[in-house]
Amino acid sequence: MSATLLRYVAADPERESDRPEGVFAAAYDILHRDVSPAYLQAEIRKTLDWFVRELPIPDRFVSSRKAHRADTGLCWFKSDSVDCIRNVRYLVHLVVECGIPVREIRTNSPGYVIYEDDHQVVAKPTADTPR
Repeated sequence: MSATLLRYVAADPERESDRPEGVFAAAYDILHRDVSPAYLQAEIRKTLDWFVRELPIPDRFVSSRKAHRADTGLCWFKSDSVDCIRNVRYLVHLVVECGIPVREIRTNSPGYVIYEDDHQVVAKPTADTPR
């Protein structure tokens, strides 16, 4: 894969897992907890709704069709998907405003590609995939 791919990972101190979660999971957690200011929750909801309308939902997140396999792929944005990048960076800003740090990860090698469209890639990470 030649294009740069971007992923946004949150380190939510409220989560019990030490495994980082994507910025979308963090945003939905913020809405579920209902402890952030109403204006931030409204902006998060509006931004998430944009993604629901505009970004295709991948039809695969695992590399195997066997139900017992847990090879869940990681989702990456293509750097040339300008509208998606602009909106996800705004979502990152909102999540950070709610007290959850978020970092951007870049790669050209996301691992074994499970799904791809014009805006995103879902890939099973390898040992070399940044997380």
